[in-house]
Amino acid sequence: MSKKTNAPKNATAKKTLHWSLGLFRSASNGGDPIVLYCRKDGSVAPYYAKKVKAKQALFHASYSGVTYAEARKQLLKDAAKASGKTKAFLAAANDREPVAAQ
Repeated sequence: MSKKTNAPKNATAKKTLHWSLGLFRSASNGGDPIVLYCRKDGSVAPYYAKKVKAKQALFHASYSGVTYAEARKQLLKDAAKASGKTKAFLAAANDREPVAAQ
């Protein structure tokens, strides 16, 4: 019996993760904030159109080199520091109980 030799594995280049996320008002759940993938201009992707009230994000940003959870967390943090309308929307949402807890 001869031993099989494994072919050497090619080293693949590590891909940099890139996330384009937007903060939208949910079409259901009383208009709660929802974070979804969006285009770079902040418009919602067609397959998420039914989940949101408006086609344009209240706040959007792109993040590279981080995981999705880190990008989502950073988006919410940046949105809280953003314009008054977005800040007021997030503050009002934080005052209510989460939908799952009701």
